[in-house]
Amino acid sequence: MVEAFLLAALGAGITEDRFWRCTPFVARTLVHEAHRQAMERAMAMGWWSERFAREQRLSSLKHYLDPVEEAISDGDALIASFAMMHGLGVEDDASESTEA
Repeated sequence: MVEAFLLAALGAGITEDRFWRCTPFVARTLVHEAHRQAMERAMAMGWWSERFAREQRLSSLKHYLDPVEEAISDGDALIASFAMMHGLGVEDDASESTEA
């Protein structure tokens, strides 16, 4: 049983030295986390593959990697204006306060 778990740990990228220095709980947690990260990477790769497969024409890589600026929705602006009319303090976004 220990040999099978050691093989699973080695497959997850944990060195044999680290495996023997860990408690069984920590070793199990490291193996599960490595498997979770591998599954997350596989899901992301599948999602992006399908996303690109559905494109008629691909844009430059910069288009896909640049973060999208979130616009303030009309609902948020309406709530903020009601709050200001009633004298309630409206907190600005942290990015807006650093620009001033």
